[in-house]
Amino acid sequence: MREAMARAEVGDDVLGSDPTVRVLEERVAAICGKEAGVFVPSGTQGNLISLMAHCWERGSEYIVGDAAHMYVYEQGGGATIGAAHPRVVQTAKTGELPIDAVRSAVRGNDQHFPVTRLVAIENTHNMFGGLPLSSDYASDLGDLCQELGLKLHIDGARIWHAAAALDVPISDLCAPADSVSLCLSKALGAPAGSVVVGDAAFVAKARRLRKVLGGAMRQTGVLAAAGLVAMDDHLPNLHRDHLRIRTLARGLEALGCKVDPAPTNVLFMETTPSNADALVAHCRDHFDVHFLHVGAGRVRFVAHHQVDDLAVDKTLAAIEHAIAHPLSS
Repeated sequence: MREAMARAEVGDDVLGSDPTVRVLEERVAAICGKEAGVFVPSGTQGNLISLMAHCWERGSEYIVGDAAHMYVYEQGGGATIGAAHPRVVQTAKTGELPIDAVRSAVRGNDQHFPVTRLVAIENTHNMFGGLPLSSDYASDLGDLCQELGLKLHIDGARIWHAAAALDVPISDLCAPADSVSLCLSKALGAPAGSVVVGDAAFVAKARRLRKVLGGAMRQTGVLAAAGLVAMDDHLPNLHRDHLRIRTLARGLEALGCKVDPAPTNVLFMETTPSNADALVAHCRDHFDVHFLHVGAGRVRFVAHHQVDDLAVDKTLAAIEHAIAHPLSS
């Protein structure tokens, strides 16, 4: 990947003349079944750009899940920068926003309320253990949005993994959406970047918003080249990440640990809040095994292309050692 970055043919992406960026944008748009794409530095910016493009009028409102990454972990950018009010719906255990709940959350034509313009979902859903949302669900939600005159955005940071787990073309999952933000780093192992896709008019607006948010860069082909390698080398093998995370889940269960279902490459394990930080530190300091305490005693493991079978074994050995030796918080 670093060799491809060093050899990348570059231009000025602000002026639309970086050939490697154009190849990446066109390729991601084509695989998603969309007209166009625009490279952005991060998934957070991709989500914010999409929200701002759809909620173009100040005081607009978007419907979002209470556990959604773009609501919980992106610093409230939709409100603080995009001037869009979040209308929060409780996320179902499937990671979905219930269709009826979305319908009920849409505001009527009343001067007391913001104007609902957008519904945003997340696929796969990070906080619900990497659960993939089916194409049938996306289609049903898309039908509702069309009926009510709303736009649909998918935070597709890990939508590559959803397609792999469901064994469907990624275009099936993207079809009902007006915009999708797909991460090249989080899911595919590139050092940075996401691609936001949609129709040509949306992408033109997104490109303009990218500029004002500071996301327009010059010789961006060095990053786009890494994304192309990720798509060539890592995208076809995501099922291996899923198999390894399931092996880890079975091993943890055999050690008596409580884990959530793990249909893709994300695994959550339950411990106690007082024990979680000590567990993370013990495995990091003694075994060079790294995972996160995400709060409330839950720790998260993520498999990627650099996690092989030996790494899974090493992780299980680290957890087993931690269980056998009292931890100090």
